[in-house]
Amino acid sequence: MTDLYIIGLNHKTAPISAREKYVFDRDKQIQILNMIKEFVSEAVLVSTCNRTEIIYTTQDDDQHKKIKKSLCSQSQLTQKKIDEFFYFHKKQQAIIHLYRVASGLDSLVLGETQILGQIKDAFALSYNEGFAGDKLNCIYQQMLNTSKKIRHHTKIGEGSTSVGSVAVQLACNIFSSLSDKNVTLVGAGKICELAGNHFADQCTNKIYVVNRSIDRAKKLAAKLTGEAHSLTNLESVMEKSDIILTSVSNQPGFITRNMVKNAMHVREGRPLFLIDIAMPRNIDKTVNKIQDAYLYNIDDLKQLSDKNLHEREKEAVKAEKIVLEKVNKMQNNGEIASPLIQSLHKRVSLIKENELQRLYRKNNSLSDKDKDNIEQSVNQIVNKILHDPIISLRQGLNEDHESQHKLLNLFKNFFNL
Repeated sequence: MTDLYIIGLNHKTAPISAREKYVFDRDKQIQILNMIKEFVSEAVLVSTCNRTEIIYTTQDDDQHKKIKKSLCSQSQLTQKKIDEFFYFHKKQQAIIHLYRVASGLDSLVLGETQILGQIKDAFALSYNEGFAGDKLNCIYQQMLNTSKKIRHHTKIGEGSTSVGSVAVQLACNIFSSLSDKNVTLVGAGKICELAGNHFADQCTNKIYVVNRSIDRAKKLAAKLTGEAHSLTNLESVMEKSDIILTSVSNQPGFITRNMVKNAMHVREGRPLFLIDIAMPRNIDKTVNKIQDAYLYNIDDLKQLSDKNLHEREKEAVKAEKIVLEKVNKMQNNGEIASPLIQSLHKRVSLIKENELQRLYRKNNSLSDKDKDNIEQSVNQIVNKILHDPIISLRQGLNEDHESQHKLLNLFKNFFNL
């Protein structure tokens, strides 16, 4: 089994004021991965509104200390706070943690499905940018398989299983009916789209979509039979809204207390409910002090989601069992496959070295730089050729005992091991 490590913080270990300091866009993720690549073999950085985690492989158990130091430089948190908020998992516990996260077992809303897509995006980024390779790919494939089995064999995904759906449920709890209420979605991303669909199902009076890109706002508004506006029109739209849900990335506090205060003056006492599910938060937290303005953030939604837990907790027990079974099976398969894979690498390495030495003897004029470039290219070719057979071997070992035996013999004969 690959030695996997995870360091991170989430909604259980850190308050929203700390988590929002560690929400990174794509460029920042690449910057951080570049910063830590000298400490690790392969790495993936997952950054969502509820968690930030670095998933990595290394030969050194103590590298998490250097990674923590790197993370400390990304915010104004002290090392003491970093130690308090961040957790560290290694080897089997790290794999269990990853499978649980991908399956929605560690989410703010138990069973939510959006996290799997976010993890897929994070792995894709690392593969495309060269931060992840064969070691993490094997674990990634098993993670997908585990998550799929949990979705298929349990009902953990039933009910309100996304932050957006819980936000809509909150609005339904506040108002007896949404049929005469106007809703404004600030942002046009996936979270706002999901929330918008739930609001539309509640037959709200009007849905406004406000976004920096008017084209994206129009696209989402068309799906929701709503009305699109640019961000410059936000204040006038707020005056007509009863519910505002905001999820705009990298815009901390852009909805100010004065903006809401001015809107409330026009509204003449009609209450305004604001649901801020962005990280960092989009709405100034002092808005809650304005009369008839009620602000909820992502941690407030957790209290509501906890009330929906009972049935999904029963299914979570089944899901946890599947996770442990998968991890144990992966560990056993790794013990079976490792000697074969090592033999294959040893054989290929010997062939490679012999052929390179033969090439160098025939070309005495090659410089050391030329030889380094040739060896680097040959290594890349060899690794790419071996990648698919090794992945297929690991996946094939998930079959029954008889099929495993046939696969192992076939693999040995095919590569003359």
